[in-house]
Amino acid sequence: MAGAWRVNIKSLSHLQRASWRPGDGLRKVKHSLISDGADADFRNLVVEIKFLSSYHLCPSVFKAARTRAFHVPENGNEKLVLNEVLFIPEPRRGEGVVVSIIKLHKHQSDALLGEAVVYHSTGHQTLDLTRKDAFAGQISLSVTSGLPSRPDAHSAPSPSQQQQQQHHQQQQPPHPALPPTLLLAPTSATGLHSKFKAGPGTSKGPAASTSSSKFNGCLSFLQRAATICSSN
Repeated sequence: MAGAWRVNIKSLSHLQRASWRPGDGLRKVKHSLISDGADADFRNLVVEIKFLSSYHLCPSVFKAARTRAFHVPENGNEKLVLNEVLFIPEPRRGEGVVVSIIKLHKHQSDALLGEAVVYHSTGHQTLDLTRKDAFAGQISLSVTSGLPSRPDAHSAPSPSQQQQQQHHQQQQPPHPALPPTLLLAPTSATGLHSKFKAGPGTSKGPAASTSSSKFNGCLSFLQRAATICSSN
């Protein structure tokens, strides 16, 4: 999402319970009888994010973003992993957002466990939660831009991309060498015309002359042999 912050709430640790209210004792006894494995002091919790000062926004545009309700298990308050992701509008320059841990109530107003302020989207952060200037726990979160910028398609490749391209080229097998091209002797139009005019018989001229020379040689040999025989 362009113009937004992506808040990944990773974990909570060392939470301090909210201030006691009328009826909290009875609710604690009731939840202890249920025995569902959840801590009675840390039931129905949510993480809420809202602007530090929202006068520049209409309340209908952005009131607050909340995670799903969750319970802290008994003896699990040392560290609770959430990995909840919320998207919120990007605040104006110099303005921050308040990250609060709230305990929900059905018949009373919600109770605040602790809160912290985030001013910049600088990635991973671990912040101390406070309530009335007292330590109330810690929150680990990551705040980044909602949508990373798209690289330009016509921009030069980065050094890492160049290394990947070179590695890919080295892994490819070399292309087979092409056979050498035979060069044909140039033939003039005059030579072609003379061969065509002479006819196909001229192409057998060298073979015919060789046969006649062999025949003459054999004839002279027979004549000499006949002369020798007649003299004897």
